[in-house]
Amino acid sequence: MKLSYNWLKDYLESDLTPQQIADAMTAIGIEVDSVEEQEEIPGGLEGVVVAEVIECEPHPDSDHLHVTKVNDGTGGCRFAHRRGSRPLCLDAAQ
Repeated sequence: MKLSYNWLKDYLESDLTPQQIADAMTAIGIEVDSVEEQEEIPGGLEGVVVAEVIECEPHPDSDHLHVTKVNDGTGGCRFAHRRGSRPLCLDAAQ
């Protein structure tokens, strides 16, 4: 059976780490096979970039694309995109 550390903390008034709680449970006769860290988002937030949208204009040669300029803290980049698709960077440096 798997138990959530957060669920256990709802019932235990303790500042113990997950491993310390597992050791205490083992000491009183409750078998603990392992302690694992689970991420809410698989892969965590590795690779996620937060950026500010500076401009968003219709693409001059398309009725379903937009050109968006964003500031991600590295000097910005222009993207062509349509709703629900992955952006394509238009700047050659990117």
